[in-house]
Parts: sequence; structure tokens; C-alpha cells
Amino acid sequence: MIKKFSTVEFLKTPKKIIFEGGWVLTGQIFVTVVNLIGIRIVTEFLPAQTLGTATMWLGISVLLKNIFIMPLLNYQIRFYPEYVQKKKITAFNRITLRLIIWLIILSSLLFFIATIILISFNFILSGYVILTIVVLFFLVDALKSFYINKHQAERKQKYYALWLIVESFLTYTLIYVLISNFPSAEVYLLSMSVGTLLGIVIFRDYKINKNQTNEIHNLNIRDIIYEAKKFSLPFIPMAFLSWIMNLSSRYFIGFIGSTYEERIK
Repeated sequence: MIKKFSTVEFLKTPKKIIFEGGWVLTGQIFVTVVNLIGIRIVTEFLPAQTLGTATMWLGISVLLKNIFIMPLLNYQIRFYPEYVQKKKITAFNRITLRLIIWLIILSSLLFFIATIILISFNFILSGYVILTIVVLFFLVDALKSFYINKHQAERKQKYYALWLIVESFLTYTLIYVLISNFPSAEVYLLSMSVGTLLGIVIFRDYKINKNQTNEIHNLNIRDIIYEAKKFSLPFIPMAFLSWIMNLSSRYFIGFIGSTYEERIK
């Protein structure tokens, strides 16, 4: 028998709450420190324009994930407990992962074709190498989010924290080693992609419960798709709005800064 998922039962143990919360806090502190040190190192090797180019492409990759993948990821973590209780969680995970992979392929093709058209008409001044690396980062970042969701839904905060710690350390080690010799936006983005991929290889859950191997045929993928569409579609305009608000704040700050400099002159 599979033990039913119970948030209430999980929260009944104060020691467990403190232990899991301690892991999350430790992971967040470590990652914050590593990121601050890493960004400081990056600014020593990459010119501001190169770093700005890399940051822009990272932002575009995040937008792709927020529009095409995050709505389904929100569905995954929202309905995860229900499929555990139905004893169909292995099938749910496999179908959700399959849908995410299809969405990654579709959105990557659309993004790649649209960007190539913009480059050919000189609307975007960029190369095909960095475009390919951005698609790679989008792919591994989306897969990482799926497995991170799985760990969090199963209350595996220790693995979640260790994942963040190891990934951030490996990523910025790669960045330091590579951009110190090859300072470019492409190498920076490639380091981020490889670091994220290493985190997936090390920490994704390979184990399958033997009691759940026969449940895969008992779940209709069309029901999952219908349920996911109904739940996820409202999140898409929210992703657009969030991205626009983040960009507009940067432009607004830049405008204020330039106005202030003109007044000083």
C-alpha cells in the first residue's frame, strides 16, 4: 500500500518542520552568498555590455519558461497531492514530464524560427550560437523546475536545498574557469546551462515505487491535458504582465538616472 500524502500529518511534527525549514534556510543563505560572490567575479571579467547581453537573453529564456512551462508546473504542484491519494502519482509524473517536453520542443521551435526571422531583417543584432545556447538553457531550466517541484511536493526540502547549494557552486565555478579564459556572453550562458544540467543529473529522482508500476495504464492523458489547460491558461497573461513590469521598472530607473545626470551637467 502507498502511504497517502497528508500535509496535515506532515505539519504535526514540530521537529520535522524545524529540520526541513532549516535546510531551506541554509540553502537560501548559501545560494545568496555564492551568487553575490559569483556576480562580483563575473563583473571583473565581463564588460558591462557583454554582461547586459547575457542578462537580456537569460530574461528572454525566463519569459519563455513563464509563458509555456510555468502554467503546467503550477498545475503539477497544485494537483500532486491528489494524484498521490489516488495512487496514480507515477503516471501523473510521467505524463506531466511528457507534456513539458512537448511544450519545450514546440516553444523552442517557435522561438528559434521567430528570432532567426528577426535577425535576418536586422531587428535583432545577434548570432546563431548564442541563440542555440539560450534554447539549451531554456530546456534544462524547465526540466530542473519539474524535478524541483517534485521534491517540494514530496516535502524533500533537504534534497531541494542540497540541489541549490551544489548547483550554484558548480555553476559559478564553471563560470569563473571559463570566462576568465574566454570572456563572452556565449560562454557565460553556456556555463549556466551546464551547471543547471549537472544539478539535474545529480539530484533528479530516479527511483520508481514498485507498487506504482502498473498504474500508468490507468490514467488517461487526455484527462490530464484537459485538466491542465483549464487550470493553467489563466497564468499565461500573468506571465506577460510580470515580465513587462520587471522590464518597465528597469527602463524607468534608467530614465530617472539619465535625467538626473543631465540636470547635473
